[in-house]
Amino acid sequence: AKAGSGPLDPFPVEVRAHRLPHSAVLAMVRGPPSFVARASALGHWVDEAGRQKGEFRFEVDMESGRLSIFSELGFEFEAGPVKLRSHSLKYESNCNSICVRFAAESSSDFEGTVLLNERGETEGRLMDGSGAGCFRGIAIVELRQAATVAPRPQYCLIEKMGKQPRWLTWSLPASVAQGKVLLIGIGGAPGSGKRALVKALAGALDVEGFRVATASQDRYTTSAGSYWLPDGGREETYDMPCSISWKDFAAGIGDAATKMAEGEISSEENGRPGVVLVSGSLLYWMAQLNQAMQIRLFLRSSREEVFRQRQNLPESFLEHVLWPCHLEFGQPQAPVQEIVVSDGRSDSWPTLSQVLGIIRAHLRPNGSQP
Repeated sequence: AKAGSGPLDPFPVEVRAHRLPHSAVLAMVRGPPSFVARASALGHWVDEAGRQKGEFRFEVDMESGRLSIFSELGFEFEAGPVKLRSHSLKYESNCNSICVRFAAESSSDFEGTVLLNERGETEGRLMDGSGAGCFRGIAIVELRQAATVAPRPQYCLIEKMGKQPRWLTWSLPASVAQGKVLLIGIGGAPGSGKRALVKALAGALDVEGFRVATASQDRYTTSAGSYWLPDGGREETYDMPCSISWKDFAAGIGDAATKMAEGEISSEENGRPGVVLVSGSLLYWMAQLNQAMQIRLFLRSSREEVFRQRQNLPESFLEHVLWPCHLEFGQPQAPVQEIVVSDGRSDSWPTLSQVLGIIRAHLRPNGSQP
């Protein structure tokens, strides 16, 4: 049956919502598939009245999770790349197509969904405050041959994968709203160095006279289910939003902020707020937590570096589950200060001075906000 206007049509959303997750689809494919490693697309955005609204170029790097969008003519982003508020990247079909979702930081509420495939086609839907329209063009796709066969998700896990939590009822702690406590978010892929940064940053801030507490997403994470590996083994997954008790995680952040405020050194003594370092690979998935973080840091790590840091996990699980989950669920969903993690890094966190500079700039009177 034909779900949309053509084989590339990613709409209607109702149809897409009932498609199997990529890992479930891969389990039906014999042999290792080819993954999109990088892709570039160029096309025109035409509104529903047939008027051309602009020409756009998409640059996607699935090996790092980066997305860049450029306005080639017309529209409001002529000076350079579109500044993104959020994005996610998802493998489609047999991993040789990708679905890009994004929202821009702009007064026009520019956002969209675009599908790129190995046949050199791209199609999707873009919209802004004046309405929606179709995006069509050409794509250049670089493929990477998979090194392993995809593991098979348990049936109960497939059901959970289609029902990821998106909303949380939570109020900002009064101590944060009053400026007594500063929430600093630290996100990034598993193995990107979040734990090492939290440890180094807590020590450095303590030396500078800040009182510091931590709240880690790991404490509120449980297995979402299992994958059957090609060798007959089984591996639990903790890399999806449904793995996290978001209510308890938010309560833990609130408790840390409240305790910090109750025991803080008064502003009359040193003028410094208490600090809570909040970390997690899926930290920026939930909108309410995004909005609560006054400083948002994101450690941008490559697939190769993540695999190196997670050598204790089966390669098929890393390739077909952990990394695709990071691309789809772990990308920033709010503006962040991005910190690039070097391949082959050591745990003696080398960019601590960069992070401290960001924090000092935030606390400086009339300083720039993240």
